[in-house]
Amino acid sequence: MKRETGDLVRALAAVTKHIPRVSTELLAGTLPADKQRELARLFDGLATLLTSHANDQEPKEPLTLADRLTSTGRELLRAAAQLEAEALDGSDVQEVSGLLKALAEVLDLYSGKLPALPVTAEPEPSEPPAP
Repeated sequence: MKRETGDLVRALAAVTKHIPRVSTELLAGTLPADKQRELARLFDGLATLLTSHANDQEPKEPLTLADRLTSTGRELLRAAAQLEAEALDGSDVQEVSGLLKALAEVLDLYSGKLPALPVTAEPEPSEPPAP
């Protein structure tokens, strides 16, 4: 089993165990607003994780720079949601650091391969007409 699949299953299990209590508190009107927002962030992070996992299951096509940036951006958003929910430990933060380093390397690699933008030549200042 891939690490990502294990992470997804653990995240699903962590959220699932709280659903009965959260449902009861919502119905009773006793779930504080800050806890509701915290749960929403967890759901958002879980949705991002599930989307990423689903994307990993699709057949791979050659990645473009835009694909790599999109994928890395999604991973960073997922990590941000987990940081907000205080669900990352030191090794997870190191993984995010590695992700940022990899992103920098990809950008550096592609920056030399992207076509240069055309330079518009400024017209030479014309000399005043001779009298």
